[in-house]
Amino acid sequence: MDELKGRLEFLIAFVLEKFGLIEVDKIAQEDRLLTVAEAEEYLKITERSLRRYRKQGRINVYPIGGYVYYRLSELLNIKRNGNK
Repeated sequence: MDELKGRLEFLIAFVLEKFGLIEVDKIAQEDRLLTVAEAEEYLKITERSLRRYRKQGRINVYPIGGYVYYRLSELLNIKRNGNK
C-alpha cells in the first residue's frame, strides 16, 4: 500500500510540474521522469534493452497520457550496478 501511495504522490507531482502548477525545484531531481529516448541516451542502450529490463523487473515503467516514462533514480541504480 505504501508503494502505491508513493507512486500516486509522485505522479501527481509530475503532472502538476508539467502544467506549471509547481516549480521544478520542489521535485527531487532523482525522481524526474525521463522519456524513452532520454532513458536510452542516459544508459547508452537501445529501446529493446529498456523493454528487456522492464520484463526482467529491473526497472518500472510509468505510463502517463499514452506515453511511457522511466524514473531517473531507477536509471541511476542500473547505471551504478552495471547495464548487464
